[in-house]
Amino acid sequence: MAGVDYGFFYFPPVDPAYGKPFLVAGDMMVMFNDRPEVRAAMEYFTVPESALGWLEGGGALAAHQTATPDMYGVELEAGIAELVGEATSFRFDGSDLMPGEVGAGSFWEQMTSYVAGSIDLDTAMQEIDASWPADAASAGGPTEEAAAPEAPFAVMPGGFMERALAGEFAGTTVTVDGAFEGNDPDGVKMDRSVALFEELTGIDVNYIGNKEFEATISVRVEAGDAPTLWTSRSRVKPQVSWLMVWLQMLPLG
Repeated sequence: MAGVDYGFFYFPPVDPAYGKPFLVAGDMMVMFNDRPEVRAAMEYFTVPESALGWLEGGGALAAHQTATPDMYGVELEAGIAELVGEATSFRFDGSDLMPGEVGAGSFWEQMTSYVAGSIDLDTAMQEIDASWPADAASAGGPTEEAAAPEAPFAVMPGGFMERALAGEFAGTTVTVDGAFEGNDPDGVKMDRSVALFEELTGIDVNYIGNKEFEATISVRVEAGDAPTLWTSRSRVKPQVSWLMVWLQMLPLG
């Protein structure tokens, strides 16, 4: 039983001078089609209500500063979320900051081989370095103002979400692709999370995820068949528990 048979605590940092860091991974929302209803959906993903399906169902933490403890369906996770709020830095680990073909490819392959004892550390490091892309970076219109419609979350004045709430984009469809399928637990949580957006705006969110998404998305983009939005998942590694952290990124063009 949570809180009785098991609990959690914050793993002390290596040096108090570094504050209280929190190590995570997360989901990214990326826009491929620059249409008003798509921008409205992206604005929706910046409010914690967009993650309710995960927060209520368990297994997720919200990165939104406006998320409240009552949004969590699991009391233990609400407590862990408080640690996020107290953190002085919020960072992805090294592999998540590497180019995809390294962090999710050669790095995992070579380090797994090293841990298994099939290669030595120097060989693993050389193979990882050799796989690094040569072109990889070294580091990671005005609208007419209207009265803000009623919404259970903060809305950016003059933004696309405000226009969507006024019904301007009703009847349109936003297609979202991702790594979890519609009938699995995370797919159900996705549907729950966007239901409020659909109800308030009249925009249909069509989620078409599949397990092979990350292997096929680049091919689809190159072929001119990109989805409207895509969500990319990487397993979370916080210092206190293995959970999904819901992170949002602003539209990327």
